[in-house]
Amino acid sequence: EDEAEAVLGHEIAHVATGDMITMALQQGVLNTFVIVLARVVGGIIDSALPGNREGGGRGFAHFIIVFVLEREVGLLATMDA
Repeated sequence: EDEAEAVLGHEIAHVATGDMITMALQQGVLNTFVIVLARVVGGIIDSALPGNREGGGRGFAHFIIVFVLEREVGLLATMDA
């Protein structure tokens, strides 16, 4: 019971100091950059691949590249220094 009370007090201290709001906002900004970067890189790579359509539409490779980049870069964005 004492351990649970200590953990709860620790978490309430995070809320009281406002550092959880700061962390949530930082993660939101990082996620935005991850999504934009993945889509830009995916578009560049997809347009450079042979067999790209003249209509300017996105090919299947674009979606695969974006999926992989969002997962990998998103993982890097969540790591603490």
